[in-house]
Amino acid sequence: MKTIQFILSILVSICAAGMLYGAITTYSPMKIFSITIMSVICVGCVSLMRITYRELKTDR
Repeated sequence: MKTIQFILSILVSICAAGMLYGAITTYSPMKIFSITIMSVICVGCVSLMRITYRELKTDR
């Protein structure tokens, strides 16, 4: 189960990085707000990936 959680956290992190890239490259009147929100989401996903990796590593 922890392996599946780690794989899903990697996929979510990749998607969050793609959304951050899209927020940076797309013109919008609220560009700063969207970049800020996507950056927070991206940092949260990376921290989730770190936590799940540590849990997976301590089991073995």
